[in-house]
Order: sequence, then C-alpha cells, then structure tokens
Amino acid sequence: MELFAVLVTTPAISRAFGVEPDYSGLAGIRGSLTGLLLYLVLNWTLAAFGEEICFRGFLMQRLARLFGDGRAAWILSLVASSVLFGWGHTEQGVSGWVQEGLSGLLLGVLFLANGRNLAVPIVAHGVSNTLAFVLIFLGRYPGIR
Repeated sequence: MELFAVLVTTPAISRAFGVEPDYSGLAGIRGSLTGLLLYLVLNWTLAAFGEEICFRGFLMQRLARLFGDGRAAWILSLVASSVLFGWGHTEQGVSGWVQEGLSGLLLGVLFLANGRNLAVPIVAHGVSNTLAFVLIFLGRYPGIR
C-alpha cells in the first residue's frame, strides 16, 4: 500500500494539483532512532488501531446503517468515510488529503473484502506507516528533506 502510494498515486496527485504533500511535520524522524521508535509506537496505537476502529469499525458501519445497510449503503459509507479519513490529514496539504483519502478507500475495501474483519486494515495500516517511517528515518522518503 505504501509503495503504491509513493511510486504511483502520490506522484500523479502531485502533478494534478501542482504541489507535493507536506510531510514536514515528520522530518524529525530522519536519522533519529528515538523519533522513529516514538512514531512507531504512536503509529500502531493511534493510527493503525485507533483510526481503523474509528473509521472502519465505527464510522463505516454507522454510515452504512444510516444509508440503509444494503450493498449501495456500504459503498456510500466507504466513499464518505474515505473522504473524511483524507480530510483528517489536511496538515499534509491538498495532495496529502487526496492521497490519504485514497489510502482510506483501500483500507475500507480491505475491511469489506475480508468480511468486515478489522484486523486486516489494522495490520495493513500499521505496516504501511511503519514502512513510511523507516524510509523517512533512512532519508529515503520522497518529500522529506
């Protein structure tokens, strides 16, 4: 998921909007083992577990129920929760917002494709962010100077 974002969708979105996502808030991880370890703990607790519980475990299911609980309702809940997930990352600018919305869409598809099993998007989210943070630590993540 992270490699697809780094190599495909983020460059395309950046070209479309004329600006790269703003990852400057993560620059402190670069070369800092303490920073990396702190972000990994936060990643697995707040992002992977917390965001997936909120967005896929709670919001998607409540929206689907609100929209009628049928197939169309689940598709609408997937789209709406993905937009809100992206919007929750507005500190990254418009390109980051769109990219994170796409990531939310993929995590939602994983959730639905696996029988609404939250473990799958939790692990996917955690692994994706872990890869990003390790690449930032090593100075190999695009957009981090």
